[in-house]
Amino acid sequence: MKIITSSEFSNDQEQVLVKHTYSGFVTTDESWRQLPCYAFYSRLYYVMDGSGMLVSDQGDFPLEPGYVYLIPCGMKAGFYGTPSVTKLFFHINISFDKEKDVFENYSRFLRLPRSVHYINELKEMYLNASPKDIFVLKSEITATVCEFLSRMDNKATNKKEYSKCVSDAMSFIRKNIRATLTVREVSEAIPCSANTLSNSFKKELGQSVSNFIEEIVMSEAQTQLLYSNRSIGEISESLGFSDQFYFSRRFKKWFAIAPSEYKKRIK
Repeated sequence: MKIITSSEFSNDQEQVLVKHTYSGFVTTDESWRQLPCYAFYSRLYYVMDGSGMLVSDQGDFPLEPGYVYLIPCGMKAGFYGTPSVTKLFFHINISFDKEKDVFENYSRFLRLPRSVHYINELKEMYLNASPKDIFVLKSEITATVCEFLSRMDNKATNKKEYSKCVSDAMSFIRKNIRATLTVREVSEAIPCSANTLSNSFKKELGQSVSNFIEEIVMSEAQTQLLYSNRSIGEISESLGFSDQFYFSRRFKKWFAIAPSEYKKRIK
């Protein structure tokens, strides 16, 4: 698996920031699956071969060769392979003038046609990673993002709107991902009363603030286990767990599998 992490580029004139947190070229197996959870980055999947499903509370969406798929930032989504998927993927954040991600809170999957031959060319450039290849890949990502944006609209059916306290809380939590984060800390940072925040979360997201925090922590744990070279102990420490054994117990409770086994899921 080829992985590039933490790449940023910007246009100073237009104040456009594109941040690549993780990327890779992978062939998954049948164990590639994730229950729906929030991720505060958008995901682009260029699918070359195999099949799979994207999952959300709105239903399943098929992954098929010859398309690039967008999972918008902030959407509660999961996935699984049936039985395997070969794809080039990019986890990205795109913002204008340092505002929130342009795809944040859109509530549906999107796809665009890209021939398997073309995706294979992108894969070769990705693996080669020459300065010219990297420039072309960044241009492709920018063009793809623009095409997705042109196909999206601002209808309420496609975009979730949250109250200010919930939106601010979600932003604070994603910037301070740690298992020890409390509702009081979040409410004081916004600021907003703890009771108002708790009631708003249950009304708008259907869950408690504490559950949302743990969901974000576990989503980040998944990402680090699959796409970083950190040990389980290092991941546990970075997420604020008291020790890696407690982290492992919490992870297994969420995903019914130990972190050490989860780390082996992408071959």
